[in-house]
Amino acid sequence: MPDYLKPLFNRRLLADALRELPPTLDETRRAIALGWATGAANGTLLGQKEKPLQGQFLSEVMDRLLGFRQLVGSDGTHHMEPETSSKTVKGYRPPDARLGWFGSAVDLTRAVLELKAPGADLDTKQGAGYGKLTPVEQAFGYAAKVDGCRWVIVCNFIELRLYRTDRGQGYCQRFWFADLVDPERLDVFLFLLGRETLLGADPAAPSPVERLASHTHVAEERITKAFYVFYRDLRLDLFYRLRADNPAPLSESAESHAVQLLEQAQKLLDRCLFICFCEDIGLLPAKVLNSALTVKTEGFVSVSRWQQLCGLFDAMDKGLPAMQINAYNGGLFDKDAALDALVVADAALDGIRALSDYDFETDLNVNILGHIFEQSITDLESIRAEIRGEADDRQRSRRKRDGIFYTPDLITRFMVARTIGGWLAEHHAQIEARHRTGKPGPLSNETRLKIWVDHLEVLRRIKVLDPACGSGAFLVAAFEYLIGEYERVNRTIAELTGAPGQLGLFDLDRQILQDNLFGVDLNPESVEITKLSLWLKTARRDKPLNNLDANIRCGNSLVEPPDAPAGTPADQALVDAFAALPPDRRAFDWRAAFPAVFAQGGFDVVIGNPPYVRQEALGPLKPYLARRYASYHGVADLYVYFYERGLELLAPRGTLSYIVTNKWLRAGYGEPLRRLFSERAVLEEILDFGHAPIFEDADTFPCIIVVRPRSAASDNCADNGAHDSADVAPPTAADPPEPPMVSVCPVPRDRSTELSLQHYFHEHAYPVPWSRYGAGPWSLESPEVETLMERLRERGVPLADFVGCKPMYGIKTGFNEAFLIDEATRADLIGADPACAEIIKPATKPASCSTGCATNSPSRNRANSSKTSPD
Repeated sequence: MPDYLKPLFNRRLLADALRELPPTLDETRRAIALGWATGAANGTLLGQKEKPLQGQFLSEVMDRLLGFRQLVGSDGTHHMEPETSSKTVKGYRPPDARLGWFGSAVDLTRAVLELKAPGADLDTKQGAGYGKLTPVEQAFGYAAKVDGCRWVIVCNFIELRLYRTDRGQGYCQRFWFADLVDPERLDVFLFLLGRETLLGADPAAPSPVERLASHTHVAEERITKAFYVFYRDLRLDLFYRLRADNPAPLSESAESHAVQLLEQAQKLLDRCLFICFCEDIGLLPAKVLNSALTVKTEGFVSVSRWQQLCGLFDAMDKGLPAMQINAYNGGLFDKDAALDALVVADAALDGIRALSDYDFETDLNVNILGHIFEQSITDLESIRAEIRGEADDRQRSRRKRDGIFYTPDLITRFMVARTIGGWLAEHHAQIEARHRTGKPGPLSNETRLKIWVDHLEVLRRIKVLDPACGSGAFLVAAFEYLIGEYERVNRTIAELTGAPGQLGLFDLDRQILQDNLFGVDLNPESVEITKLSLWLKTARRDKPLNNLDANIRCGNSLVEPPDAPAGTPADQALVDAFAALPPDRRAFDWRAAFPAVFAQGGFDVVIGNPPYVRQEALGPLKPYLARRYASYHGVADLYVYFYERGLELLAPRGTLSYIVTNKWLRAGYGEPLRRLFSERAVLEEILDFGHAPIFEDADTFPCIIVVRPRSAASDNCADNGAHDSADVAPPTAADPPEPPMVSVCPVPRDRSTELSLQHYFHEHAYPVPWSRYGAGPWSLESPEVETLMERLRERGVPLADFVGCKPMYGIKTGFNEAFLIDEATRADLIGADPACAEIIKPATKPASCSTGCATNSPSRNRANSSKTSPD
């Protein structure tokens, strides 16, 4: 399974479901399964074409083995519609088959089936005839066009994948046909894909497999929340016990000592969590942590739990072959004299023992842990606030002040594909253009081999940066993408040479972590959690962890020591502003930190989710920002400067993509940034989510943009389709005219959970002239709508003129949690003091307004300090 794919079903729940409804199999059906298993195993199928096999597969596997009856031979209602009889997707390229209920009175699709040539790579982009989509993206596109479709099946006759539409492309159940000789694997195949269990007996009722999917999702949420509470409380309990047993020395302040103890408690948890994870995926002996926490009383001296645990940490650092423990050092288990010297009572480690009871293979994957890690950063800040004696408002702690919101997998995968994938596709086209002799037609295998060997060298040199890496969501997604790309290139080279390929010549994880991926964050805890996320992703038996200190760094991405002043007033003003910054500014010298990157011109891809910090919280940083950034505006939020900084860090032909609020597109404070883009860069893509709830508990109005430096974008000129084009011309010495179009794609609120953003963008994006975008507010309307708006502006009367006054821009409370209340809170306040009824007024938000009409949202009221109506 590709590294980024997660199991669709909880393994434990799947085993329970199989025991409850065991599949039955007669000899005829068993023979069919074994026949296809044999053909996949011995290579017989690999030489076949898709179409000749398609009819046999639908008849034997889908109909006779799995029970999806076709029209011929049915009693009228049948369960499979091959592409020739597809009606629902008329006007589009149809899937190879639809599964559901079909007949004269019913046409209900529950699954789409897409077949590809034997052995075809299901994760590689196809040609222009398929919209440059992978087979999986193509199949999800079919599902999006069919009402009621819940499942996506993609198959190349060697492997078959089952996806659920509401989980997206990151989760699937994967089957190798060669494995169907195993009775247990065959039972799972028949249960998950059999008609009676996948569709069920009643179209109106959930099928057994749908119930399993629902139970899996509920179980994941329950386990995640339960583990988060456990993890949070365990850290807090451990910290308090350490604080009680390790008083501050006379030479150190109590506050400073407590902060160090908190960091030690977090390091202890990180180490133990990594050990538990390795136990469950088979990299360490089972229950090795529990064994270390067993007090040894043999002999004349008792060995405490803490001594045993420190011994385990030392074994993880250096290795202990006698205990089947590999040396996993990479910084995580470095000798830490301060940690080892702590007084830790046996009772303080009771919770650590309970940590190993969780299933880190089945229940808690790396992505789920990423969400937990992100929230734990908030908790750490709350504890620090307590140490400093500050009032702690957990709802407005670090998540609100530092603007941290965990980016969903759906978003990170899309952005990585558009940036890293696009950059690699462009370079591949340039390599191919160099190797072509000018003759049209297919390339020889010798030439193709040269192209792919050169492509591998380009892949090894790509530099990807997240300048605000948080818990590492984007870097983990980039790692997964690059692993898949390396494997795809290696397979192609192996096919062309008949040899195993070149990946065995170097450590692939090490290559990516040390040469391809880079991250910076202001917060030390974010840096450590990013490292832990990547270590969990790359832990392997018989291989030490990669040291990430050189690539994942702590510092302020926006603040750097100024160059030696050139004597101009502006230079001196910047030096003075830098000197006036607070002592904890954590200035970051990019070129000193990453000299090899800037030796080749900068980063090829800059990607991320910059902090959502409001301008009111920038305080002492503003004078420096004003003198350092051309995009500065007095009321601009922090993310604005990450755009300018990102462009500065890019290589000349690099690509930048952030997900941030869309307010800068139109707001006054975005004018300097818009001017900067119009002068120095070219936007290639904008995906606008508007009010879609992408981030949990945060109304951020997100949008994704893909932007390039002006000269690089000009080199790609003709159709602005660098991310989809396979025929990009090589760059010329002089810059051609800038690309005339930007691909714009608004996502309606009710499509915010669209499962194939790649396909949705391909289907719904429309071109907008780049010339439209300057320093003024940007419109994302299509050219047709914009033309209509121009006519309205020319012939209509502005609202201010019509009503005789200037409309206000709405209510800004500065603290929505206090002023915007729900109906229940309103009732409580009025019950306590009837006078409140006079000062609580109805309020509405843009999301509650329809075209030409505003309605008061019953869940929103404004507590107004004045008796004057807010209207």
